[in-house]
Parts: sequence; C-alpha cells; structure tokens
Amino acid sequence: MLEDYNRNQREDNPPGLFPAWKLYKKPIYQELAKHFGDNLYILSAGWGLVAAYYLLPCYNITFSASVEGYQRRRKRDRGYRDFAMLPTTISKHVVFLGEEDYVPHFCRLTDGVARRTVVFNAHTPPPPAPGCELRPYPPLRWHYECAKKLVSGEFTVR
Repeated sequence: MLEDYNRNQREDNPPGLFPAWKLYKKPIYQELAKHFGDNLYILSAGWGLVAAYYLLPCYNITFSASVEGYQRRRKRDRGYRDFAMLPTTISKHVVFLGEEDYVPHFCRLTDGVARRTVVFNAHTPPPPAPGCELRPYPPLRWHYECAKKLVSGEFTVR
C-alpha cells in the first residue's frame, strides 16, 4: 500500500504521510535534505534504506537498547521487509553517519555499492563493516556535528 501511494501520490495526502527526513526532529535533517536533495537516504530500523523524500507514516522503531522493548528492533527479529532504495550500481560515494547499532544494517542494505565510508565515533570502535572505509570522527553528539560539517564542506570524504 505504501509503495502504491508513493507511486501515485495525491495532493491531499489522506494517509498523512511525511517525507522520511521530516520524521526526525533535529534541524540538521532539513539542512541535509536541502543540501543533498535526491542524494540523501535515511537508514531506518523500521523501513530500511529509503530515499529522504519517500513518504512514510510516523513510526518509532530503533536498534538502540535504551528504549522500551516494543520500540526496539533486534538482530534476531524476522518479518521486516526492508527497503533498499539506493541502487547498487550507484557511482557516487556513499557515506554513513549514525550510531554503531546501525552499521550492520547499512552494510547489508548497501552491499554491492562500490564506494562506502562509515564515519564513527572516534572513542567507540565500530562493528565490522566489510567493504567500507572507516573514518573516525571526534565524539560529542558526533553524528549531528559531522553532518553539519559535511553540509558546510568543512568535513569531506575522499
């Protein structure tokens, strides 16, 4: 149903869906969407890897262990049919900014993409990320700060 609606969007949006990036409250998501446009993808524990402008319902699922059990997706959970919207034939460099709990999810959903970099908190070694370049970044709200510097050009990947 969701795929159908995204293919045949109506102006009135009766299901009340939102572009994926708008489901996150931090202002950096708006900056990233504006800066990267159609080249921005959101890695979601609930939906997989979706284009930032793909319409989704509000949801609250995470890989983080710091939430109530019903909100948490675990590695052993079955039944998720994750989207993998990033074409594996993409020639652009794909950069992941996010919590270490999401790294295996990112690797699985981008397997086959030629150039991938996982940026991680410099004080916390990331989980294995086969086929990815690893790039440490200083901590302290590191992924939001890093995203801002990526948008401004202060942080670049090779």
